[in-house]
Amino acid sequence: MNDKAPTLFDAAGKFGVRNPLSGEKYILRFPTDEEWIEYSRRIVFEVDGSGRLDPVSDGSQEAAELARQLVDGNREVAEAEFVLERLVRCEVVDIQSAGRQMSVHCVLHGGLRGTATFETPNISVVSNYWVNSFASVAAGAKRQRWIKIDYQAELYDKHIKEVVGWAGRVPACHKAKLISAAIDHAATLISDDSNDFFPGGSGQESPAPEASVGT
Repeated sequence: MNDKAPTLFDAAGKFGVRNPLSGEKYILRFPTDEEWIEYSRRIVFEVDGSGRLDPVSDGSQEAAELARQLVDGNREVAEAEFVLERLVRCEVVDIQSAGRQMSVHCVLHGGLRGTATFETPNISVVSNYWVNSFASVAAGAKRQRWIKIDYQAELYDKHIKEVVGWAGRVPACHKAKLISAAIDHAATLISDDSNDFFPGGSGQESPAPEASVGT
């Protein structure tokens, strides 16, 4: 038996999650992309006239149903939202930019490390990202919205250059977190004008302030 801890994240494997308060342990498989997209589709928000997002449900029922599909023995999973959050963990810890590329460093389930290097998206993609990341349908006087994980995963596929830390496929839930972090970082760079400049000779110096005259 090989008890050596893995060094690469393998979505085809089994994963253990322990509730730190109750001590209960679960062995789960990782959700398929289709399962995670459908789960996210069911986490619906309503938008009122002021633009405020209100959850239609707290997500507990949806989490419980998905966790039951993933856990060994098809049994009930206590605090399923916590268990799923631990299972699909993709915590971004650093982002580095170099030229037309940016590398997103993250921590995955069990403390495994991963890095995704992207071709930096253009300004149009960055500006429209969060609009395009939500589906929206009319629901009476309000609108209902949910996150389009499939759109985020497709955008990841368009811009990814290199991945380190995964054995096999990068799951859609990880793709969504990584591309969202890259987009947010790009948006920060776009909004920072501290590196703008005046070409030599074309700028105008600000006039010196007039000296105040005492009375």
